[in-house]
Amino acid sequence: MEKSRILVLGALGYIILSDKDDIYEYEKYREKIEPFPQRSTDVTVVEYGQQLGVRTYIVSSPIIYGLGSGFFNRRSMQIEALIRDARQDGYVSQVGDGKGEWDYVHIDDLVALYELLIVHILKGDDISFDAAGYYFSETGYVSWKEISQHIAQAGKELGLLKTDNVKELTLEEASEKLLKRGPDVAELGWGSRSRTRADRSREIG
Repeated sequence: MEKSRILVLGALGYIILSDKDDIYEYEKYREKIEPFPQRSTDVTVVEYGQQLGVRTYIVSSPIIYGLGSGFFNRRSMQIEALIRDARQDGYVSQVGDGKGEWDYVHIDDLVALYELLIVHILKGDDISFDAAGYYFSETGYVSWKEISQHIAQAGKELGLLKTDNVKELTLEEASEKLLKRGPDVAELGWGSRSRTRADRSREIG
């Protein structure tokens, strides 16, 4: 029941964090409320870096779109799952009302940010690191409803779907159809909000 209550509150209001805010302290605060693997990793990386005298830089990414050119995972899990499910069932789904907004970044822009960071580091430039070394990578934002609608429209135009209607799913239904890893994962993947501003990243180039 506690999870459901938090989900409802999350739908009513949210904050937009800048990478120039004290993200490290914010993550430590959130970890005390409820541990989350990605936050735990970020905090641990910063703490061990400080203990060992190694400068750390953390790039936090939102939805990544576009086709990657690497050897391994070349597509975004969230969007690919929606497309795969639509091809299988003949219609596109969204979790709840789909009003949750997420930031996005094209894979090429994300790669450019990593390259930029590496250049600054190798040159010894004065850029933020350790607890202040968080770099967001957003270039815009979109709602899950808009994503599902665009997939549906493209699918119908290409003749892959008979309808461009979008069907709403509960968290339980989404967990079975999209990922088969439980309602909590479905909520994080397709029923949540995640808004940031990449102010520090834009300042370095």
